[in-house]
Amino acid sequence: ALAMEVLGGSRDSHLSEEKLCGAVTAIFKERVKLAHTLNDTNSVVGKLEMICGVVLHAIGFLIYLAIFDVNVKGLLVTISSVLVAFVFVFGNSIRAVYEAAIFLFVTHPFDVGDVLTTSSGDAYKVVEIALLSVTLCRIPDGRRLYWPLSKLSGEPFANLSRSDLYVEPIVILVDGERASSTTLSTLHAALLSHAKSNPAEFTGTVSVTARGVEAPNKLRVVCQWEYTHNGEEMPRTHAARSGMLLALSGALKAAGVEYTLPPQPQLVVSLDKKEQ
Repeated sequence: ALAMEVLGGSRDSHLSEEKLCGAVTAIFKERVKLAHTLNDTNSVVGKLEMICGVVLHAIGFLIYLAIFDVNVKGLLVTISSVLVAFVFVFGNSIRAVYEAAIFLFVTHPFDVGDVLTTSSGDAYKVVEIALLSVTLCRIPDGRRLYWPLSKLSGEPFANLSRSDLYVEPIVILVDGERASSTTLSTLHAALLSHAKSNPAEFTGTVSVTARGVEAPNKLRVVCQWEYTHNGEEMPRTHAARSGMLLALSGALKAAGVEYTLPPQPQLVVSLDKKEQ
C-alpha cells in the first residue's frame, strides 16, 4: 500500500502508466535536488570549518605559550588594541556569518531546486546556496539574482516545493442586477465539470461564493479550485490555470452575466526632472 501511494496509485492496485512515469520523474528530480543541496552544504560546512579552525589554532597557540611559561597576559595586553580594531572592522561580518549559519542549518527553509515566492508575488528557483548569499533564478525570465541571506531571512517568503496542494482563488465583480444564486450554481457546475475532466491537474475541489457587494452595484464573487500538485512547476500550473479561466469565462458568457476584475494597484512614476 505504501509503494502504491508513493507511485501515485490507489489502494486497490490501480496504477496507470502516466502516474508511474510521473512518480519516477518526481523521484529522480528529488534525487538531483538532494545531490545539489549536499554539494552546497559541504561547501558551506567547509568554510565554517576553516573559520573555526583559525579560531581554535589561535586559542591553542596561546595555550602553548602558557605551557612554555610565556607571559600570555602581557602579550594579550599588547595585542588588545589590535583585537579591538579587528572586532570593530569585522564585527558585522562575524555577526552575518553566525546569523547565516543559524538560518541555513537550524531554520533551513529551502534546499537547492526549491521554488520560492516572495510577498511581491515574484517566483524564484534556488540555484546555489553559499555561506552569506543565495543564488536565485527568477521565473519566468531566467535572470539570476544574488541575494544576501541577511536580506532574505528578514523578508517573508513561501516555499512552494514544501507546500501542500495549491489552492488558487480568483476574484471577479459580476453585475449585481443579473447575478443570483442560479448564477453561482452555474459557475460552480462549470468549474467542477472542467476539474473532473482534467483529473491529472485538479482534485475536483472547487467553490464559488459571494463575499460582498461593491459600488456601483457589483457582487464580489470568489472562485477557487485545488490543484493536484503544489504549484512548483510553473508551466504546468499556468496551462492548467488557463483552461480553468477559459471555462469560467465561457460559463459567465453563457449565463449572460457581465463581469470585471477588481481594481489593480498601479505604479505611478514621475517623469518630471528639475533643470540643474
